[in-house]
Amino acid sequence: MVARVKANLRRVRPATAQGFTANGFELDEARHHAAFKGQPLDLTPVEFRLLAALLSTPIRVWSRDTLMSVIYTDRRIVTHRTVDSHIKNLRKKIEAIDAEGPGLRSIYGVGYTLSH
Repeated sequence: MVARVKANLRRVRPATAQGFTANGFELDEARHHAAFKGQPLDLTPVEFRLLAALLSTPIRVWSRDTLMSVIYTDRRIVTHRTVDSHIKNLRKKIEAIDAEGPGLRSIYGVGYTLSH
């Protein structure tokens, strides 16, 4: 599962670019820089990986287990509620820039997706 997620992330971004742009978001992994509609987002490393995963396939619904394996690469023990907390914090940062823009949507019993 993790290998598939990493492969999807590689496919979304051109191999020669340091970052990518999608849905008004700009991500630059080399500089750990994220912006939404030109406004910088001050993200933690976990929030940055979470946003990158959600942007890699914006129509996909990501389960909490899959998101945990993507955002916690060191295999630490975390609960599902930890992912919920990161989603909540990321939502606040995005909505501070544009409350009507794309949002992180919860799909009850399934997971999360990035809506347009």
